[in-house]
Amino acid sequence: MSRYIVKLDKKKLMDEAGGRCSICGLAIALQHAHIVPFRICRKSTFEELIILCSNCHGGIIDGWKIQEFAPELLYAFKIRPRAIREKYVDNDPNSLLEEFQYISTRGIYKQNKLENFLLSIATSSSLLSNPNLVARTALCWATIAKQRGKTHPSKYLAKILLQTFKKLNDYGNMIATNQLYAGSLFIERSFDKALDIYLKNEQMVKNLSKVSQKTRNKFLIDIYRDQGITYAFLGNSNKAFELTLESEQLAEKLNDKRCYALALQNEGMIHLTTKRIEKSMESLEKVSRFIPKDEIIGSVMLFNYLGALYLIAGDKEKKNQMAKKAICWSKQYGFYNELNIANKIKKSEESGIE
Repeated sequence: MSRYIVKLDKKKLMDEAGGRCSICGLAIALQHAHIVPFRICRKSTFEELIILCSNCHGGIIDGWKIQEFAPELLYAFKIRPRAIREKYVDNDPNSLLEEFQYISTRGIYKQNKLENFLLSIATSSSLLSNPNLVARTALCWATIAKQRGKTHPSKYLAKILLQTFKKLNDYGNMIATNQLYAGSLFIERSFDKALDIYLKNEQMVKNLSKVSQKTRNKFLIDIYRDQGITYAFLGNSNKAFELTLESEQLAEKLNDKRCYALALQNEGMIHLTTKRIEKSMESLEKVSRFIPKDEIIGSVMLFNYLGALYLIAGDKEKKNQMAKKAICWSKQYGFYNELNIANKIKKSEESGIE
């Protein structure tokens, strides 16, 4: 309940940020800033603080940067401060791609940041001369396209990438690309086609040779989770719960909190489709405890799930609150599919869900 910051935490924070502002990289007028306002979090611990210059900190306090730097994005800056991010531009294509994969899978991007990455990639001759790195970069763009609801370019890229990864004998990224393609079909509500790909992907993972069981399980976590929600929309709730539970158990076994949270989210949605309101609420409340603070796309999906839940429960006020959050974040990050869902939830007054 105190604003006091212990000396050791101050040193750890400065070391974490590389002695510079985590957002802009300025090395003067540095301050300890609360990621979530102190009046809300009531803590001044290492986990709740970030190093910012007075300009960035002042902008957040005064409100003119609130829309750009939501708490989830600030957590991402804490994990990857400016001093660290700059290393990805210094002729290290693998590190640059690793950063791009991080922001694309979690939805931590805005147009100006994507343009900066494109510039970095375009000037990295060592990346452009490596077919595998080029293909993996394109997979990141396809992921972003899918998250933004642009399924046609996402599927187009996926088809090309499948052939590329096959020639390169990169079966891991073939599996990831198949998941992406099936996910785009799911968004288009082509559930039968999506399920067919998910099932083939499961078989491909089980047939992989010279990989550890841990690696197989990492793939299966996503595959079972996606199969589960697809079965739910096809009306087979028993199979949906069975697969979602398998995904949760594998995530727990690997101590993967992000995947566990996403599987829990799907569990809540499956309960929602079967009108089990209390069970759905129980699952979705657990999600907020496990979902990483820098998981933006997952958080927006959670807002929509909760909005749909409150719609069925007939709680108009909470339904509108969740829809408003989802709309705000979707506009900010370009999640057009989630934006459409949120708008439908906001406009709907009936106790039902499509």
